[in-house]
Amino acid sequence: MNNKQGKPNLGEPTEDAVEEATKELIKEDLHFVGYQRANKNDALDANGIDIFIFLQGGLVLPLQVKSSYSKLRKFQRNHPLIIFVLFVRNISLDKNSERYKRTIIYIKNKIKRFASRAQHNLGNLNP
Repeated sequence: MNNKQGKPNLGEPTEDAVEEATKELIKEDLHFVGYQRANKNDALDANGIDIFIFLQGGLVLPLQVKSSYSKLRKFQRNHPLIIFVLFVRNISLDKNSERYKRTIIYIKNKIKRFASRAQHNLGNLNP
């Protein structure tokens, strides 16, 4: 599927990659216990959340996924309270490529940093 400029729309494949990375994290790291991906145009999606990642201890990480700068900027204007926005540019559509595998590693590391930041922020709220 192409966007208005004739470029391929990478939103869906990028969200798929984030879901794949999240599944890997759940298998590899006990801090990650589950996830819920929003459906296109459902209430979560309409409120700026593509995926909820459930962390050990009951913390939920709301995550938005973006694949273009223009959509990222528009999202930040419309949803300034959603702070965990994962930007992945030019994802490979070939899941067997080294580039795609590196992107999954990048996504997992970014999600881990978001989770650490969320836990740190929660700790600051509950002294």
